[in-house]
Amino acid sequence: MGHSVLPETGYVVVPPPPRATAARSHISDIPSLSISAFATDRPVRVLLVEDDPGDARLVWEALQHSDEARFKVTHVRNLADARQALETPGWDAVLLDLTLPDSAGIGTLGKIQAIARALPIVVMTGLSDPKLANYALEVGAQDYLVKGDVSSGMVARAIRYAIARMKTQQAFQSLVSMLEAERSRMLQEIDAARAMQFALLPRPDRLGPRLDSLGLMVETYFEPSSGIGGDLWSSLDCGPDAIGFLAFDFSGHGVQAALNAFRLHALIDDHAHLAASPGALLKALNSAMKPLLPTGQYATVFYGIVDCAADQLRWSAGGWPAPLRIGSSGEPEPLDTRGLPLGISANATYETLSAPFAPGDQLLLYSDALPETCAPDGSMLDQEGIVVLTANAHSAAIGRRLHHLLDHFFAHNSAGVEDDLTVLWISRAGKKS
Repeated sequence: MGHSVLPETGYVVVPPPPRATAARSHISDIPSLSISAFATDRPVRVLLVEDDPGDARLVWEALQHSDEARFKVTHVRNLADARQALETPGWDAVLLDLTLPDSAGIGTLGKIQAIARALPIVVMTGLSDPKLANYALEVGAQDYLVKGDVSSGMVARAIRYAIARMKTQQAFQSLVSMLEAERSRMLQEIDAARAMQFALLPRPDRLGPRLDSLGLMVETYFEPSSGIGGDLWSSLDCGPDAIGFLAFDFSGHGVQAALNAFRLHALIDDHAHLAASPGALLKALNSAMKPLLPTGQYATVFYGIVDCAADQLRWSAGGWPAPLRIGSSGEPEPLDTRGLPLGISANATYETLSAPFAPGDQLLLYSDALPETCAPDGSMLDQEGIVVLTANAHSAAIGRRLHHLLDHFFAHNSAGVEDDLTVLWISRAGKKS
């Protein structure tokens, strides 16, 4: 995970880890046959491509003794005449001998497919070519017939099945194309929503100078699990010597969670006048969000104020994973985050707690994806693991502590993170003169 040389105060964003003329008929006496199995009153137009007149005659006789449709058969003897015939639209199927005077083998099928991709093709092979027939099916023929083994009704049935299969394939391809187009549209919308969600995060060019004036460094990592999600964090102005950090995580993932995040972000702006009082702000946000959330949806939340004049951290929370404060002892200490998540009860109240936050102190704030993500062996990092990672990372250079922690986290959880992940590492280095 790359990083650059950083000052002791400011704002660091840690990046995520790295679709003509009709052909001549050589069987002039083939009549149209009255058959009823096809759901159409018009004849089924079949192009018969066969160089042997005897074999062509057998095909016609097989159709004559069938009861399945009326066929209008046009016979040509070579590939050149077949190409010319197929220039005229309106064909329903092709009966194709793979061995012609001007083309032989499986390549004959490919040449017909090149000019009649949408037509069902039934290939005709000799008794000694079963492998060739099966290969023809693999590369796109709908069915095959073996010369010399054509019983009454077999040819008509093969044509009927070939037409049905082709229609099924075309319907499936049309559905796939439609689904791909819908998927592309949805991905574009998700990308747009993702860009909007990232745009809600504090801008470094605006937050950086404010942090610098307070002697604070904030390292951040933010990555929704599915393009968009229900995590978000924000900063609030709490006067000349204090700044607030609010983070929340909505239940669920995807579009619904992201919509809830957008709603809450707007409500934070509406209630910015309560920024100096963590408990009052969360109570107001809960009261505003409760009517907007469907049953079962809620948000864990943490709001903490770093007061550099009072050397104090004041906070209120609802179900958020316990942040870790690192004081002069160097031991990460969890903060009390007991309280109801936003949206559970309209009458919920939130207590404001406090702890020292002197120059040199640090605070790690993280969503539940950090302790709950499983390693390949199924083990979770849990809070004890986060304490160990934090203890190992807090002595790193200021501005690189979160890099250090996440490097070890992703090494432990190489299977990937399945939840929205938000992490803030807040370090106090002292106000600049």
